[in-house]
Amino acid sequence: MALADDIEMAERHVREGERHIIRQHALIAQLKQDGLPADVAVRFLDLLEDLQLVHRQHLSRLLRKAAVAKCYPQRARQTQDEELPALRAQPKGK
Repeated sequence: MALADDIEMAERHVREGERHIIRQHALIAQLKQDGLPADVAVRFLDLLEDLQLVHRQHLSRLLRKAAVAKCYPQRARQTQDEELPALRAQPKGK
């Protein structure tokens, strides 16, 4: 996958994450308005917000990588060449 594709995917994850968080806030408000317990929904919102932070950090790393590639194209290619064997060597699920 090309860096531009990775950035596009990460941006999509950030946008979708924002929509999920907004929807979860609305669901929590509705539960509270209806006098229903919202503790599980609030804990799920916490998870969504944690995941959104991960999405934003990933996007930020990709954008920095793209900036380096634009300023130093040779170094960016070297970095990719070094990362690929390391990624392939990682055990599944990590």
